[in-house]
Amino acid sequence: MQTRDHTIDDDFNGTVDANTVLGLQKDTQFDRIVKIVFYSALIILGVFGNLIIIVVIARYKHLRTKFNLYVVNLAVCDLLVAVTCPWVHLMTDLSPHWPLGEVICKVHTFVQVTMICSSIFTLCTLTLDRYMAITSPGCLWITQKYQPLTIVIIWVCSLGVAVPWLIFQIYNEFDWIGGHEVVCQVAFPSLAHRRTYYVCFFVLVFLVPVLLMLALLVAAIIRTGYARPDGSLTTEEFKRSQRMAQYFLFTVIVLFCVCWAPQQALLLWDVYRDIHVKPPGLRSVHFAALYVAYSSSAINPIIYFLFSKCFRETVKGCCSRRRQILQVAVEPLQGPSVPLDESSEHDGER
Repeated sequence: MQTRDHTIDDDFNGTVDANTVLGLQKDTQFDRIVKIVFYSALIILGVFGNLIIIVVIARYKHLRTKFNLYVVNLAVCDLLVAVTCPWVHLMTDLSPHWPLGEVICKVHTFVQVTMICSSIFTLCTLTLDRYMAITSPGCLWITQKYQPLTIVIIWVCSLGVAVPWLIFQIYNEFDWIGGHEVVCQVAFPSLAHRRTYYVCFFVLVFLVPVLLMLALLVAAIIRTGYARPDGSLTTEEFKRSQRMAQYFLFTVIVLFCVCWAPQQALLLWDVYRDIHVKPPGLRSVHFAALYVAYSSSAINPIIYFLFSKCFRETVKGCCSRRRQILQVAVEPLQGPSVPLDESSEHDGER
């Protein structure tokens, strides 16, 4: 029989009334409005930004490079995070009991863990790709020749890491003398199993990959100064393009680490904490840690927009053509100032 493990999510993820557990005053109306506004902005930015990356790269052939296809996979992960995770956290934080039913109870943490793993594994593959592009160009077939298979392996491994949450996440309803209670809680077979899973996840899926990626990127950045192009690019153009890709990856990895490290550290601490001791302000810390973690999905598209000049120019071209079409529709008698077919043709070649 499974034994219920008390976790920080039980206290703060809508599974048990956090205010009752901690003896805290409930959120004021102003607090609730602030949380809703902040999470709404995060969801809108995350969905809109990642959709732009996916649609634009899929639409324009000159952007469909091997590197950018991995960027699309990362954008898909971020899009799914923005669509599936923040609103669940917001609703469970604002509700005294689990408000979303049995199905979402079973899958919400599973989806979150899958997206985290897929993001990390995609970043690892991108980092390895950039490292080999500088140090061993002949080995690039590892990450590029079988790219669809590599992406499938990334998702299969991510799903495998997250499977325990489908097994051990349980939904229950209780009728007490004081009323009806609905809970969504994790129930590992034992505390030892729970500790083993959390520690292995933190070390093998988060800490080691992040350190390895940073080490490979630093090595690649150092070696870029000695690399020579093997195509039509000049040496300076080659170095510039390589450095921009490396700096983009370095920024995304550091951002991912900064955003997710507080949440991962909080979960790891929760494995060993005394569950009878409730530090003051823990609920607020938990809420802030998850918000910062989810915010990475909204920031990544901004980073890509800033680092990729080609993507930036393509988006600007799309907006310009849209304005021209609207102008022609509103003022048809004046005639179009730019032949749209010709403009589109040039943009496709750029």
